[in-house]
Amino acid sequence: MDRFNADRLRIWRLSRWQTGLLAALVIALGLAVAGVATVLVVIITPIFLAIALALKYFGRPSEKRGGFAARGKVIDADYEVIAVENNAETDRPVREFKKTGTHND
Repeated sequence: MDRFNADRLRIWRLSRWQTGLLAALVIALGLAVAGVATVLVVIITPIFLAIALALKYFGRPSEKRGGFAARGKVIDADYEVIAVENNAETDRPVREFKKTGTHND
């Protein structure tokens, strides 16, 4: 059997009533989907708005956001910067980056 034979691709001719039935089915399905989407939006939107308003006015107030200092959790310690010696035989080279421009220079 030849897979590329043009006779395999036949166009079916629909009668007039089949075309009308197919068009009515497509229109009915489109209206049904649009109706369901509309009902969901009309019902769910006021529910979410009511929940948002209830949380805004009756929910407990959120705590103020801030860093560690705003919450009183400051870590007090002595910090020291340690310079790393670069041994060329064993370590990778340390790259010095410019403060402006790209770091791939």
